[in-house]
Order: sequence, then C-alpha cells, then structure tokens
Amino acid sequence: PYGVYRVRAKAGDISLPTKQKIVFEGTRPFNLTLGAGEFDWTTERIADVKDGRLTVRIYLDDDNEAVAGLSEIVFQRAK
Repeated sequence: PYGVYRVRAKAGDISLPTKQKIVFEGTRPFNLTLGAGEFDWTTERIADVKDGRLTVRIYLDDDNEAVAGLSEIVFQRAK
C-alpha cells in the first residue's frame, strides 16, 4: 500500500564476487563490492511509496566483470 517504509537488503553471492548498486524507491544508492561468500546488509533507508509499489532496483557492474546478488529484502511500513 501507499505509505512510508523502512527498507534494507542483504547483498552478496555464495560462490562469486559481487558488485552492485542498490536503490530503494529512488533513494540515495548503495554501492557494494563483496568477495565470494561474503554477504553484507545495506543500512536502512526511508522510502516513500506513492504508486502502491515498493521499487527495488539493482544495477550490475558497468564492465560486466562481476555478478550482482540480493538474498533478502526487509521492509516495514513506518507510516
């Protein structure tokens, strides 16, 4: 539903190094570069959902030399 959400995500891959840019509903992006088997959580962002959909975008490495991965997304309505 429409509203304000608290959002964060867990990035990484179990077998390959990753490089990804993650954006929640147009907020300031996260750029994460992780080694094989490494996982890391983004910090929390406040996302204002105005169209009824919480948009999560993940951008790949510009050079196509690394994979990108998200394993979990956590969100909670704040308002």
